[in-house]
Amino acid sequence: MLESRTAGGSAPNGIVHRLDARVSDIVTRLKGKVAVVTGGGSGIGLVAMRDRAAYCASKGGVTLLTKAMALDHAHEKIRVNCICPAIVETDLIRDLFSKTEEGRQARDARISTLPLGRFGKPADIAGLAVFLASDESSWMTGVAVPVDGGLTAY
Repeated sequence: MLESRTAGGSAPNGIVHRLDARVSDIVTRLKGKVAVVTGGGSGIGLVAMRDRAAYCASKGGVTLLTKAMALDHAHEKIRVNCICPAIVETDLIRDLFSKTEEGRQARDARISTLPLGRFGKPADIAGLAVFLASDESSWMTGVAVPVDGGLTAY
């Protein structure tokens, strides 16, 4: 039975309830088969970034939630891991940086923080997700895996 959890004794923490509900549904449907639950993480959940305190705290919370849920559900043969990407070039990110000179400068400044010198691509994240869902990662649970162009290497 999944317990009700609150954040600091106040209102229910939405992400905990959503993840618990998903895991509960998976356990019910799969009845002990291996499943992998991923998502919600960020490289900023592993290291701090200037001027991003709230974002760092929220992503750090997801990282520790992943670890706690891995411990809570390992006996059900459910592996819980967290993919922690840095900035990934999606339509949303492309629109974030305007096509003005100022936008290009902001984009270049952000890319300069990544040792591999580029934003991630959806395929960079998809490869890890496929691996985590495969039997090749059957002894992995409770890990937060950065896919971040070297951002967390500092």
